[in-house]
Formats: sequence, C-alpha cells, structure tokens
Amino acid sequence: MGQYKPTVTINRPNFLARKVDRLPGVSADALIARANSMVGEEAAGFVDWVESDLETLRMFARKLAEGATPQAPHIARIFRGAADIRDQGTVCGYPLVTRVAGLLCNFVDRAEHLDAREIALVEAHVDTLLTIIAGRIKNDRTELARKLVTDLETAGAKLRGK
Repeated sequence: MGQYKPTVTINRPNFLARKVDRLPGVSADALIARANSMVGEEAAGFVDWVESDLETLRMFARKLAEGATPQAPHIARIFRGAADIRDQGTVCGYPLVTRVAGLLCNFVDRAEHLDAREIALVEAHVDTLLTIIAGRIKNDRTELARKLVTDLETAGAKLRGK
C-alpha cells in the first residue's frame, strides 16, 4: 500500500469580509437585507416582463412556422430569450418557469434548422410558459404542472431521437 502524505490546510484571509467591514455605517446584515429587498422588487415585476418576453418568443416561433429563412437567427433569439427567462424564474419565485424554459433552451441549443414538428414543440413550450404565468403556477406540486413538464420532456426526447 502506498504512503499517504499528510493533509495540508491553507487558511486564506477573507479579503471580501474585510472590505465589507470597512464600509462606514453599513453592516453586512444591512447589505444582505438590501439585496433581498432588491430581489423582491425584481420578482414583483417578473410576471409583466416575462409575459412580454414570451410574446416575443411566440413571434419568432411563428416566423419559423411561416417558413422564415434562414432559421438560425430566429432559433438563436428563441434560445437567448428562453435562457433569460430560465435564469430569472427561480430567483423570482417561479421554479417551474425555470424548468420549462430550461427544457426549451436544451431543445433548441445549437440547432440551425427545425422541421415543422420541432417548431410545433417550440410553440408548445412557449404556450406552456404563458399558461404557467397566467395561472401563477410557481412549482410542479400539482398534477397539471407535472403533466405539462412530462409531456414536453417526452415530446422533446422523441423528436431528438428521430
């Protein structure tokens, strides 16, 4: 059996903590409370901006369905929009939005062309996200929410396995 070297622990100084402590009249607890407040304010406007973004995604999906060429710029815009929505969903209290938008991102990631069935699935993702937002469905604790996600996952797997 080989020899083991003794473990060496390196305790690095916490430079960030030192900087926070140096701010005159501001405690770390106050900074955390302010950050949480800002997240709360962002969450309050989430529904409005996500509905607007989803309408934009719907427009790009419709252009694909109408035969827009080349498709790649439209697909890339759908990916970026879905990624923005995915990245904000959980932070704003909508983990189900994060999950469905993530499925859409994964489905269109690196795609340069989508056939009619794939475009229909992109539209289904957008419609599902709009339904989630309209119903203020925040998580997958309901049977409906679980079914929506499962159906999208199954359809995506079938189409990608073609």
